[in-house]
Amino acid sequence: MKRLGITYPVVQDNRFKTWDNYSNQYWPAEYLIDKTGHVRHTHFGEGQYGETEQLIRRLLDVHGARSTRMADETPNGLLTPETYLGYERLNNYVGTPVSPDRVARYTLPADLPQNTIAYGGQWKLGPERATAVRASHLALHFHAKNVYIVLGGHGTVRASIDGRVVKTIPVTAQKLYTVRTSKRADEATVDLAFTPGVQAYSFTFG
Repeated sequence: MKRLGITYPVVQDNRFKTWDNYSNQYWPAEYLIDKTGHVRHTHFGEGQYGETEQLIRRLLDVHGARSTRMADETPNGLLTPETYLGYERLNNYVGTPVSPDRVARYTLPADLPQNTIAYGGQWKLGPERATAVRASHLALHFHAKNVYIVLGGHGTVRASIDGRVVKTIPVTAQKLYTVRTSKRADEATVDLAFTPGVQAYSFTFG
């Protein structure tokens, strides 16, 4: 929270009590709860940001709350959707056919359509994550301002955007890492070069 500059209260659920009480099976999962404790809206997965913003404003304005006069900064326009990297939810993958749960060699395609990903080098793909083995690359053709990736293990990831190296990410724990931030949404291709043992779970965008 300190690193990201978050100053408002954040509830942690390390023992999954809230997760279990809601019989939740999704991440992310969104619940809008009014001041009386009633669940007024649920949504599972990414997306519907504009609808959620309007529902929040409607709930705040039930008793004439002035906070609804704040500017609406909800992202709009085309945006690459959340992208999972394990084989169970690998919906926008192109390239070498996946070999589940074993080390295999992958080849990056010559052309990568927008909002798709591909692997290069040796990887072990599990149901929820991909583990780098040797000369491992991950390419993504995105349209977004900001690009984030959930990584685990220990090592480094070198990020290149449209062929230009932009940063090297030291991976020290399982968490969200920033690949790119920008003031405007662009279309580009990012290539991530992994050291052996680093695990990749999912991309998110802003």
